[in-house]
Amino acid sequence: MADYKDIRKKLEDEKNKGSFIFLPSPIMDQSNSYYQPIIEVIRLREDEVYSAQKKYRIHYNGLLRLALAAAMEWSAIDTCRTDQVNDRMYCSFRAVGGVRKADGKIYFHKAEKDIDLEIVEMELTDQYTTGWGKGDKRKWPYKDYQNQAEYVDAMVRRDLIQKRKNKLMLGESGAKARVIRFVLGLQSQYSDKAKVLGINFVMVHYALNPNHPDVKSALLGSLSASQHMIYGGVKDTGQIPHTSQMHDDDAIEVPVENNEPDQVQDKDKFQPDSVNTNGNLVDFQNIPAAEQAKILRQMCDECGQDYDHYDKQANGGIIKAEQQWRDDFFIWLKEEKEKK
Repeated sequence: MADYKDIRKKLEDEKNKGSFIFLPSPIMDQSNSYYQPIIEVIRLREDEVYSAQKKYRIHYNGLLRLALAAAMEWSAIDTCRTDQVNDRMYCSFRAVGGVRKADGKIYFHKAEKDIDLEIVEMELTDQYTTGWGKGDKRKWPYKDYQNQAEYVDAMVRRDLIQKRKNKLMLGESGAKARVIRFVLGLQSQYSDKAKVLGINFVMVHYALNPNHPDVKSALLGSLSASQHMIYGGVKDTGQIPHTSQMHDDDAIEVPVENNEPDQVQDKDKFQPDSVNTNGNLVDFQNIPAAEQAKILRQMCDECGQDYDHYDKQANGGIIKAEQQWRDDFFIWLKEEKEKK
């Protein structure tokens, strides 16, 4: 659905059905824009809605699914725990998130949630103390306890253990839920269950427009760089290079008979020690050794050099030679090519 008029019509149809519509920016002609609107329709499941005090609320998992459809992004630096992490009974968490608008900018919103287990303990005590007189003493959980004090202590201890064990998760989910509800315009609770489960949540978000020539060019360039980062050498990826566990003392020298006559290099032949390595070799270095050898062979053909001669000259062949040797050979061939 690339045409903005079709998108407007789709949103109008969903609005007439009573759907919830999240629209971060007005839908206009996007033919010359770097960003285009994307529509996703979500229907919540039964397990993503729960009842509390005769009201219906969207569970945290349901909020996350809606946020994902709206392409919400979280600030990795600012979304974190904010307390001193030295009090086992207290935890505070800050969440900073937002969605991208038609201009490509992400507008962030902040919310915080703190868990004070001492206050939670007092609230649980009041809750179970009040509930003791309203339940049937012959049924669980009342029938397992002799008096009110024993019942309240057991119930508070049970709930407090769970909240203390999951206090960080509760703080994070509470803070993020507040951000999601604010940014997406969701209610904290609904009086009618049908308004949550019986409707479509139409989430619109903006993504890069691949039809724009500038965006297409940038995407193609980043794709090549990404492939090199994933499959290439270790210089840009930060990978730890593999090193052999064999020590120098354990190495075994195998004499190799060389039946070929010694070849004397003249001043125009490749000499690794004399090559300047200050050139830009990032693209060459970030591909596998076998691919580097193919490029070197092609460059030899273009320069009129004998690839097999240098393959025998290299220690173990060009593919098994050190990366520095191949780098120097690449620069030398490049200079020879420029001379021609």
